[in-house]
Amino acid sequence: PYQLAEEKASPGIASDELAPDAGVRVRRDFSTTLGWQPQIKVPSSGEVNVKFKTSDKTGKFIINAFVHDKTMLNAALRREMVVALPLEISVAPPVVLHEGDTYIMNVALSALNEDVSGTLSLDAGSAGTFARDVQLQRDSVCTVLFTLDVASGISALPVKVTFVDKKKRFNDAVAFEITVNPAMQTLTEAHSAVL
Repeated sequence: PYQLAEEKASPGIASDELAPDAGVRVRRDFSTTLGWQPQIKVPSSGEVNVKFKTSDKTGKFIINAFVHDKTMLNAALRREMVVALPLEISVAPPVVLHEGDTYIMNVALSALNEDVSGTLSLDAGSAGTFARDVQLQRDSVCTVLFTLDVASGISALPVKVTFVDKKKRFNDAVAFEITVNPAMQTLTEAHSAVL
């Protein structure tokens, strides 16, 4: 069998979509396991081609292969595969927010090989839409903070972050949804029968 899995898991929403008016593909599928095939029969040639669909997640993936022959003689293979973009948006969203929360979202933008300038936009539905001009030097990372006020009466906060390069060479976009719980707290009181 083979498995491609990143060492740290993160939830994702699978879909392909273009950001309106920008022609930028939105990354939504952040699956960490790209493939799993527990039984592959090797033909007499001794070669196997394995195909899998990648997710939108960047980073280091591990390729593991475990094999055995008819006599149960075992072997294992482990390789790393690095997936990177020339320009990348990185966000670590919270798993849950509560109605009425004010949340400061930290959005990181990294560039490889070239200086880049453009507009970083964040659309968080009822929590607001924001845009910032950003200049980024090659091989560097910049961080932009956005303040989101979570409205009442919603169960999820859709968020889309987009960067459009002024020269239209490097673009990126990510989209995800944050669960919003009601702003309530439950207190449980217990009494001892010993008193």
